[in-house]
Amino acid sequence: MTGKMSKPRLKEVPVPADSLAARVFRHPDYADGYLMRLPDAAPHDVESITRAFCSVQVWWVYALLWLRNRIVSVIRLKAEGEGPRRPMTLEPGTQAGIFRVFERNANEILMGENDRHLDYRVSVIVQSRPNAHYVMVATVVHHHNWLGRLYFIPVRPLHRLTVRGMMRAMFANALQP
Repeated sequence: MTGKMSKPRLKEVPVPADSLAARVFRHPDYADGYLMRLPDAAPHDVESITRAFCSVQVWWVYALLWLRNRIVSVIRLKAEGEGPRRPMTLEPGTQAGIFRVFERNANEILMGENDRHLDYRVSVIVQSRPNAHYVMVATVVHHHNWLGRLYFIPVRPLHRLTVRGMMRAMFANALQP
């Protein structure tokens, strides 16, 4: 097989029980995972894949984030993705795009944010199988209160579109040799 694949196929999958993401919240209120095969010639290390995921520029994702920040400022929730961009080190405590890095291991980088209404984690996981390498983006969310539950009603379908859009853009822009 050549290193170039025509278009990514995303498959919705459960968050792996042995992942960092699965251990964050005892009883998550929401969890999802999306799996995509990596092109053969693309990098297969978690750091390169996470950089590609956090660096994609999808105009409609940024438009939604801008709109979200304007709406939630009224109820004093944290703004996401605003402020100066710093070099991505992907070490715990640093920023990776709009995400704060919480934890990492050889195959996974766990990122996210804590706020008064909910906490969330997004994990980039690289899986190697005998004849292929895969990337999974897993998300887990914990609501703190009614505001978190209410907030997540419109966010849930947009989250699903956003993650899939970012994975497709990552594939098209950053992972094709």
